[in-house]
Amino acid sequence: MIDSIHARLLYWAEVVNGAIDAGYASSSMEGLITGSSGHGGGSSVLLSVEADETGRAVAQLSEALVCIVREFYLNDSSTLEQKLKALAMSKRTLYRRLDESHGLLKGILRTLAA
Repeated sequence: MIDSIHARLLYWAEVVNGAIDAGYASSSMEGLITGSSGHGGGSSVLLSVEADETGRAVAQLSEALVCIVREFYLNDSSTLEQKLKALAMSKRTLYRRLDESHGLLKGILRTLAA
């Protein structure tokens, strides 16, 4: 794992999980997770610049890696065993794919900052 990316993803998850109102989450969860604008109706939630950039970077990963990042970082109520079951993979595979995600995110974030 790249410690700086891991810390950034933890912060992103805290912002996303703390910013969601139960009535608003069902229509705007995808927008909050990916950093894109939410669906109509509700008020928009302003994320920090870092969290917004992180969400946009995560959205640029492959669908498989996005699922892994979401499950690992956003689903804070599940244990590691539950995450592995939800993703249908071994612990070794999970961490290998998280490492891959961190490397890709580091590059994407550099591009976004440029």
